Amino acid sequence: MEEDVIVTPRLRLVPLGPDDVALLERHWNLPEVSHALFDGESIPTDVIEEQLEISDVDFESDGFGLWRLELDDAPCVGVVGLRQASWRNSIELIFS
Repeated sequence: MEEDVIVTPRLRLVPLGPDDVALLERHWNLPEVSHALFDGESIPTDVIEEQLEISDVDFESDGFGLWRLELDDAPCVGVVGLRQASWRNSIELIFS
Protein backbone atom coordinates (compact mmCIF):
# COMPACT_ATOMS: atom_id res chain seq x y z
CA MET A 1 0.00 0.00 0.00
CA GLU A 2 2.98 2.32 -0.41
CA GLU A 3 1.05 4.22 -3.10
CA ASP A 4 -1.60 5.03 -0.48
CA VAL A 5 0.78 7.00 1.78
CA ILE A 6 -0.37 10.59 2.32
CA VAL A 7 2.43 13.11 2.83
CA THR A 8 1.96 16.56 4.33
CA PRO A 9 4.62 19.14 5.19
CA ARG A 10 4.60 17.91 8.82
CA LEU A 11 3.84 14.18 8.73
CA ARG A 12 3.01 11.06 6.76
CA LEU A 13 -0.14 8.96 7.03
CA VAL A 14 0.58 5.31 6.31
CA PRO A 15 -2.16 2.66 6.13
CA LEU A 16 -1.76 0.16 8.96
CA GLY A 17 -1.35 -3.42 7.82
CA PRO A 18 -0.58 -6.91 9.12
CA ASP A 19 3.13 -6.04 9.57
CA ASP A 20 2.24 -3.32 12.09
CA VAL A 21 1.13 -5.59 14.95
CA ALA A 22 4.10 -4.81 17.22
CA LEU A 23 3.99 -1.09 16.44
CA LEU A 24 0.25 -0.81 17.16
CA GLU A 25 0.57 -2.99 20.26
CA ARG A 26 3.24 -0.65 21.68
CA HIS A 27 1.19 2.45 20.83
CA TRP A 28 -2.21 1.25 22.08
CA ASN A 29 -0.65 -0.07 25.28
CA LEU A 30 0.98 3.24 26.21
CA PRO A 31 -0.64 4.18 29.54
CA GLU A 32 -2.11 7.46 28.25
CA VAL A 33 -3.53 5.81 25.12
CA SER A 34 -4.81 2.72 26.90
CA HIS A 35 -6.48 4.90 29.52
CA ALA A 36 -8.32 6.97 26.90
CA LEU A 37 -9.32 4.16 24.53
CA PHE A 38 -9.54 1.01 26.59
CA ASP A 39 -10.20 2.11 30.19
CA GLY A 40 -6.59 1.36 31.07
CA GLU A 41 -6.81 -2.29 30.03
CA SER A 42 -3.85 -3.88 28.25
CA ILE A 43 -4.70 -4.88 24.68
CA PRO A 44 -3.58 -8.41 23.79
CA THR A 45 -1.85 -9.24 20.52
CA ASP A 46 -4.80 -11.21 19.12
CA VAL A 47 -7.07 -8.15 19.47
CA ILE A 48 -4.49 -6.00 17.67
CA GLU A 49 -4.25 -8.57 14.86
CA GLU A 50 -8.04 -8.66 14.57
CA GLN A 51 -8.28 -4.86 14.37
CA LEU A 52 -5.63 -4.78 11.63
CA GLU A 53 -7.47 -7.47 9.67
CA ILE A 54 -10.72 -5.50 9.98
CA SER A 55 -8.91 -2.37 8.80
CA ASP A 56 -7.58 -4.24 5.74
CA VAL A 57 -11.09 -5.43 4.88
CA ASP A 58 -12.46 -1.90 5.36
CA PHE A 59 -9.77 -0.44 3.07
CA GLU A 60 -10.63 -2.99 0.38
CA SER A 61 -14.42 -2.78 0.65
CA ASP A 62 -15.10 0.78 1.81
CA GLY A 63 -11.95 2.79 1.07
CA PHE A 64 -11.22 3.64 4.70
CA GLY A 65 -9.34 2.11 7.62
CA LEU A 66 -6.62 2.84 10.18
CA TRP A 67 -3.52 4.94 9.47
CA ARG A 68 -0.38 5.47 11.51
CA LEU A 69 0.98 9.00 11.77
CA GLU A 70 4.73 9.31 11.21
CA LEU A 71 7.28 12.07 11.62
CA ASP A 72 10.75 11.95 10.07
CA ASP A 73 12.27 10.74 13.33
CA ALA A 74 9.34 8.72 14.71
CA PRO A 75 7.65 5.74 13.04
CA CYS A 76 4.41 6.19 15.01
CA VAL A 77 3.25 9.30 16.82
CA GLY A 78 -0.41 8.35 16.61
CA VAL A 79 -3.16 6.42 14.87
CA VAL A 80 -6.21 7.82 13.10
CA GLY A 81 -8.89 6.37 10.91
CA LEU A 82 -12.45 5.39 10.26
CA ARG A 83 -13.98 2.00 10.96
CA GLN A 84 -17.34 0.32 11.11
CA ALA A 85 -18.85 0.92 14.53
CA SER A 86 -19.42 -2.35 16.35
CA TRP A 87 -22.30 -1.00 18.41
CA ARG A 88 -24.50 0.29 15.58
CA ASN A 89 -24.76 0.46 11.82
CA SER A 90 -22.49 3.48 11.32
CA ILE A 91 -18.90 4.59 10.95
CA GLU A 92 -16.76 5.82 13.84
CA LEU A 93 -13.65 7.96 14.01
CA ILE A 94 -10.75 6.56 16.01
CA PHE A 95 -7.66 8.53 16.96
CA SER A 96 -4.86 8.20 19.47
